[in-house]
Amino acid sequence: MALHVPKAPGFSQMLKDGARHFSGLEEAVYRNISACKDFADTVRTAYGPNGMNKIVINHIDKLFVTNDAATIIRELDVEHPAAKLIILGSQMQEEEMGDGTNFVIIFAGALLSNADNLLRMGLTPSEVINGYKLALAKSLEILPTLSCFEVKDVRNTEHVTKAMKTAIMSKQSMKMKSSLRISLLRHVFPSCRTAVLRSTSTMFGSRRSSARVCSTRRLSREWCSREV
Repeated sequence: MALHVPKAPGFSQMLKDGARHFSGLEEAVYRNISACKDFADTVRTAYGPNGMNKIVINHIDKLFVTNDAATIIRELDVEHPAAKLIILGSQMQEEEMGDGTNFVIIFAGALLSNADNLLRMGLTPSEVINGYKLALAKSLEILPTLSCFEVKDVRNTEHVTKAMKTAIMSKQSMKMKSSLRISLLRHVFPSCRTAVLRSTSTMFGSRRSSARVCSTRRLSREWCSREV
């Protein structure tokens, strides 16, 4: 006959069998920070135009070879609750802006890494949070003064093409000729302009599905006839 082993009194007795409860800096805060830092390091090497591809095999043994952070995050089976919070933030970034998912994770990992050092120096979590809030307010004050170019009229082809050039160049080979880049931009610009003008009142609430897809028949011949 098995003996009944009572649970320890306190918060643990309200949890299911097998559940664990952590508290304090050593058990909870540092572990959460470490998990988020490890997760940020995992996707860090896939960031940017020179990011490396990742091989991801999901729970149904489907293989993905990609450097798209949104796909990597979606197919990874992350169970740590703190890392899931960062994933939720990156998914919200993808939903609202359509890009920047990897940046959110890397930036959050960097903030937590610096917070780890501050906590080990003796600061309390509330002091670190207040410091980050002050840094946020200062950043929002400085960032508008750091812009090097601003598109004031989205109907101006020359200005919008100049702003789009950096995004197009980061997705294509550096050997691509300048004339081909300009031709590509001329085809992309009408679609982007139409999507922006249709959602001027709710620009940040618009989804990526509102973007138009331009015809590439004229571009395809030029693309194939030139050396890429």
